Amino acid sequence: MNEAIMHGSRILPCHCRSACHLTDWSTNNDAGTERSIVDDKLYCSDLVASYLAFRPTCRMFIAAMTVQTRCFTLVVCFISLFIGEPTLRAASVEEPVREQRVSPETWAREQSRLCRNAIDEAERLLPVKKGLLLAISRVESGRPIQIEANSPAQSLEPWPWTINADGQGYFFDSKAAAVAWAKQALAQKRVQFMDIGCMQVDLQMHPAAFKTVEDAFDPHTNVTYAARFLTALHDGPANSDWGLAAGLYHSSTPALAADYRNRVAAVGAGVVSTVIAFPPTFLSAKRAGTLHMALTGGGSLAINVRRQPASTHRRQSPCAVARMLGPYLPRRPRGC
Repeated sequence: MNEAIMHGSRILPCHCRSACHLTDWSTNNDAGTERSIVDDKLYCSDLVASYLAFRPTCRMFIAAMTVQTRCFTLVVCFISLFIGEPTLRAASVEEPVREQRVSPETWAREQSRLCRNAIDEAERLLPVKKGLLLAISRVESGRPIQIEANSPAQSLEPWPWTINADGQGYFFDSKAAAVAWAKQALAQKRVQFMDIGCMQVDLQMHPAAFKTVEDAFDPHTNVTYAARFLTALHDGPANSDWGLAAGLYHSSTPALAADYRNRVAAVGAGVVSTVIAFPPTFLSAKRAGTLHMALTGGGSLAINVRRQPASTHRRQSPCAVARMLGPYLPRRPRGC
C-alpha cells in the first residue's frame, strides 16, 4: 500500500507513476497502437493512473476510452472520492468515542440494572409478590450505588457479581472476575458455603440449581431460580404468606428467619436504605458468617446465617434430637 493510500490524502502522481502499471488498463487498445498515455506524457494520464490505485472499480469504464475522455472520467471519480472520504473520516473519528470507557458510577448503574431487569422479567412470568424479589436482592447483594449521574445521592441496589463465602462478602467488577474467584475457591475447597449472584443462591444448599458457575452468575438464571424457590416456599411451608416465605428464603431457623424477614420488610418499605441501619450484634455475626446458639449442656452450636434450606425438613422426634445433641444434654429424654 503506497503512502497516498495509507493516509487517504491528495494523490501524488510522482509516486503513482512508479507504483502503478499503466498497461494494466490500456491493454484494450488496438494491437500495434502506441500507448499514448506514456508517450504523450500527459499529466492528466498520470492522475488517471494514480487514481486507479484508489478506485479499481473505475477501470472497466476507463479501459477503452481516449485520453480526453479519461480526463473527464477522472473528474467524476475525484468528485466521488472527496464526497465519500468525509464519511469515512467521520466514522473513524466516531468509533473511538463509542469505545471510550464509561465512568465507574455509570458502569455500576449498568451492572446493577442487569439484576433489576431480570427481576422485572421474573415478576411478569411468575406469581411472585411485586417488589419482594427486589427487596430480597437489595438485602442479599445490595451495595450503595449513585442513583443519577448529576446527583450524589446513593441507593442500596443489587449487584450481580457478588459472592458471600462463609459470611465474607466480595463485590467484583465483572462476571469474569467473580466466576474465576468462585471456581478457584470451589476447586481448592476453601469455603463451606458460597452464595452468589443477584439473589445470593447458596450453591451447596442448591446443588442442582445451576449447570455451571457461569450460569449461576447469569442474572436471568439466578433470579429465575430464586423466584421459583420463593414461590415454592410461599405455596408450601409458608402457608401462602409472602412474609414467612421471605424469612424461609434465608433460613429455616425461626429466629434467623424472623430477623431476615424484618430486614427485607424494612428495605422494601424504604425505612432503611443501607445495611448499617441494622443491630450491630446481628451485623457482626453476619460478617463472621455464623451465629451461636447456647446449648443446655454447655457450649454453643454454630449456625451459618447464609444457609438457605433446599427444602423444608420434617419435624424431628425428641429422640432424634437427643441423638444429635447427645453430649450437650444433661440427661437423655425418657423413652429414648
